Order: sequence, then structure tokens, then C-alpha cells
Amino acid sequence: MIPLFPTPYPDELLYSIVARYQFWSRNRSYASSVIDLFKTPSISINVDFPFKIDQLVDSLNLLSDMNSDYFISHHTYFSLIMPFIQKEQQSDILEHLRKGGGKIKNVASVLGANNVKLTNQFLKYCPKCYTADKQKYGEAYWHRTHQLNGISVCPLHEIALINIFWMRQSKIIDINQISVSLTDLQNVPISKWDITFSKMTQWFFDNELSLDIINLKEIYSEQLKCKSLAYPSGVIKHVDLLDALKDYYGLEFLKGLSTIMNVDLSVQLKRLLSLNFTSPPFVHPIIHFLLLVFLEIDLNLLRKDVDYFKYRPFGLGPWPCLNPTSMHYKEHVIPDCEISCSAKDRIKPLGIFRCSCGFEYSRKDANTTKESVYQYSTVIKYGEIWDRSLVDLAHNKRLSFRKLSKKLLISPDLVRKELKRIEEMGIGIPDKYNSFFNTKAHRFNDLDSLKFKYRQSWTELIQRYPDAGRSDLKLLDPKVHRWITKYDNQWYKDITPSAKSSGRKKKNWKDEDNLFYEQLLQAITKMKNSNNKPFRITKHSLSQYMKQCSSDTFIRKLESMPLTKELFFQSIESLEDFQIRRIQYVLRTFIGSGEAITVSKVMVRASLYDGRASKRVLDFVETEVKQHL
Repeated sequence: MIPLFPTPYPDELLYSIVARYQFWSRNRSYASSVIDLFKTPSISINVDFPFKIDQLVDSLNLLSDMNSDYFISHHTYFSLIMPFIQKEQQSDILEHLRKGGGKIKNVASVLGANNVKLTNQFLKYCPKCYTADKQKYGEAYWHRTHQLNGISVCPLHEIALINIFWMRQSKIIDINQISVSLTDLQNVPISKWDITFSKMTQWFFDNELSLDIINLKEIYSEQLKCKSLAYPSGVIKHVDLLDALKDYYGLEFLKGLSTIMNVDLSVQLKRLLSLNFTSPPFVHPIIHFLLLVFLEIDLNLLRKDVDYFKYRPFGLGPWPCLNPTSMHYKEHVIPDCEISCSAKDRIKPLGIFRCSCGFEYSRKDANTTKESVYQYSTVIKYGEIWDRSLVDLAHNKRLSFRKLSKKLLISPDLVRKELKRIEEMGIGIPDKYNSFFNTKAHRFNDLDSLKFKYRQSWTELIQRYPDAGRSDLKLLDPKVHRWITKYDNQWYKDITPSAKSSGRKKKNWKDEDNLFYEQLLQAITKMKNSNNKPFRITKHSLSQYMKQCSSDTFIRKLESMPLTKELFFQSIESLEDFQIRRIQYVLRTFIGSGEAITVSKVMVRASLYDGRASKRVLDFVETEVKQHL
């Protein structure tokens, strides 16, 4: 048992507790204090995630509730990041903080994949907190909430925090043993968003949520749909979202936040809101705060009712069954609604409603008025009860197609179609309805005799007017022409004389080839030498530069222009070639701005994160960066 171990204070870093222990124990070196507490000198006490806490608890031999879980929950950054990572990552990090090692080398291997830094190279304190702590406890300490990268305001006193330069992995610093300024930084501008995010940081430290990043991504997606910033399919409208965030927070605040955190906010947002729900990357908690405030998400409801945030364009259930043959017709018995979008129109939501009677229908109109609730866009499936009712009506009442349609609230054509479907399933239907299908089939059996008749008429017409072209023959007998082009078009093309020559001069494809070759060469040079953000050279982008004709026409003409065709297909970029050209553009922007060049910065700016680059591209980046150092 260690008698001089300090009592932990509210919101104090474990780093700060160890620093105070070093002072009270009168140890001459940091290593001596670490050996006392952790039984080994090879441990670095990190500000955010100190590890091997089980060894610390064993050394203290405390009889109180201050076990490993207590220290991790109240004196590290684990409770802050817990909702922003996956459940499996939570377990791995928790194991690492307790014992060290485990499945992960360090916490940075989970959180640092995208160069995300939770704390800075310096420690921060609030002058008023410092004074209050001195008065209440007789000594001050480092607060967890103050140290988060991006937080510059005290959540309690709403004044600017003061930075103290601190070299990571050097000696541990006790705030009581250094010279501090107790003067408020009155000249530092403080935004209302600075205060909001500071208080949100405190809230997440104080409230351990059972959610993880998967749950939060689903909530973000649902709320963005409600604000029309995402399609019903879940695809985010990133450009519209960034514009909305700029209008909401102000461009100046977002630029300042990006500078303080040393991250590109737009890149971080794209990573967070990607459709990758299986292994989403970790992003800084401030990025989550930006979305939570913008989407007006009540943090207290995150602990109680997650379903509250769901996207409900068709209102709250239950919804009515619209099967006219069921006992619960128009009764609200459908508990769930599946939200999707149609293949033709992904902008508007498509609601799919499935009843226990087997009847399924969809609605495109999101209007929730009394009348619209009882209307559908399409019947997906009629169900067994509906099929049985149709068969019973057909057998017992022998109604006409029109009367059946009135009973079942569908068109006569749909009645015919469904009766045909039921017959194909092996369920017998009365001969009255079968006669209709047989008559229709009989018409198709007569196709050969009709072909013979119309072929004979068309052949006689060609023999009678040997000098007539296709247009003339069409005018002479439009009925025969209409039938034969519809049902026997290949024979028509083989037998009918070609259209008369219009008298136009034959195109000189050699001159045309030279003209397009020069134009294409200029387009390629312009695209590769442009100072604007590059885009990939593809068939579509190249053909759009052709001024003489449309892109589709140009593609068709290539077969007649060998020089242009060869240049065209040689110029199309592979993905790797385009990535290398994009890297060259990024390097030029770095050189022009005078900003320091690193491999990670180039990869992020060129959108080549998350394993998107091949070995060839990675080697190229490393070579180029070395040359510019």
C-alpha cells in the first residue's frame, strides 16, 4: 500500500494524480514515481490514455471503490471516445488500459489511423478553476475537459483557457510547481460555439452512453434525411451539407476550428458519413459535436429513446391495410414501414407496407393527410387471401372483368393479368375466362399465315414499282408497311430496296480524321496542363471536349478515324495514373503555399486514405516527398 497516494479530484487526469504523487512523495525522478506506482520504469503516463492501470490498483491496495474501472471512467479519455468507436474497439482499448498489450499495440493504433490527435503538445488550464481548486482543495490540478484538442474555453467559467508548453514523454508536470498566470484572457474572442462544444465535452465525460459509432451513424443518417441533406437510400449530399454547415456556424468559426485542430473538417465529415457501416473510421469528437448541434439532437434523448430520431416521411404507424378482400380493410394494423427509394427516382422516399394477410403495397407520396393514408402507388404482392377471393368470385359469381375490377378496386386489365397468373400456378378458373386467353393465343397462332399474306402484298408492291424507294413504298401502302415493319422487320430490311441517295457529297474521312486528331490532342494537353483541380481522363470526359459533334456521335465516328481512335484510347488514364497526376497537383499546391509537406498530408489531400492507393502510388508519393524536403 502507498500511503502518500493523492485523493483523485473531480474531472482530474490520471496524469495529474501521478504528478501530484511525485511532488508529495518527494521522489527525485519521474522514473522513481513510476516504479512506486506501476512496478516498472518503462511506462509513459499519457495525458489521454495511460495504461497498465491494473498494476497501479494492485500497488495501491485500496479498500475503496477506486478500482481500474473507476480510474478509466473518471480519469482518462475513455468515457469521451466510447460512443465514437465500435463495441469491439471499446473492449480492446479497455483491455489495453487495464493490462497493456492485448490485441492492440497502443490506443493510437485504433485512433491514430487518420492522424487524429485528442490532445495537444501542451497542457491547458482555466485561471478561475485554478483559483477555485486552490481555495477548495489547497492545490490545483489538470482538468480532463480542458485538454481536448479543439476546446479553448472552460465549460464552467466560459473563459479562454491558457496554454502551457509541454513536451510529450518528457518529465511529468504538476501544475502546482510551475508559474501560472491568473489573468483572464480578455482579448481572446470567444464564440458561442466554443462554449457549446466545451459543455458538450463535459457532458460526454459525465455520461457514459451505451451507444457506439454504428448507432450514431444511423442517427446522423436518419436526421440528415429529415433535413433533405441525404437521399432516402442513405447517400449523403456532401456539397449541400458543407454549405449548410457554413451557413449555420459561419465560415470564420469553421476555419479557425480547422486550424486549431490541424485537420480538414470536410475530409473528416466525409469519413464519418461514408456508407461504411461495418468498420467506420474514427474521427475527432469535435466532428461529432458539429453534427449533433447542427442536427439539433437532444443529448439526453440519446440515453433514452434512440428510435425518436428515425426518419419517418410517412408519419407514425400503424398504417392501414388496403386489401379490399380482408376482414381488416382500411384498419390500421401494419406496424412497420420500410423506407427505400425507387430505381427511377432516388430523390423521393418510397414506403413499403406489408400486412399479415399477405397484401403488400408501396407509397411514393409522403403526404400524411387522412385521404393520402388510404392510397397506394403500387401493389407489390396481393397475397393468398386476395388470390383466394378472386378465385371464389370467378367460380361462384361468374362476374365480368369489369365487375371483378370494381369488387377488387383494380383495373380490368389487372384482373385479366392476375387471373392468368393464378391459372399458371395450377389453380383452375372457369372456361368463361379461359376462352379470353385462348382467343388471344389463337391470334398468335395465326401469325405465320399473316406473315405470308403481308409478305406477298409487299413483294407485289416492289415488283410493280421497281424505281420506288422505301419512303415511296411506305406512302403507296401504309397499312402493309406498318404491319411488316412491326412483326417482320428483318425480312423487310432484306427484301426492300435501300433508300435513294440524297445527292450529298461523300464525306472525306481522312480530312475528318486529321481535324479531330488535332482537336483531341489540344484537349488532352489542356486537361493535363490545367492549374485547376484535376479530373480523370476517361472516354466520357475526352468526348465532351469535341466541339464538332456531340460526345455520343464522336464515339460512333471513331471507327472511321484510325488516327484519332488510336490517340483517344492511348490517352485514357488508368486509376493509378490519375492518382499520380492528382498527387503532382497536390504537391504543387503545397509548394505554392509554403506549407510543410508530409506523406500523410499529401495522401489525405489527394483523397488516397483508407488503403485506396497501390504500392506503385505509395512509392511515388514517398519519392516525391523526399525530393521536396
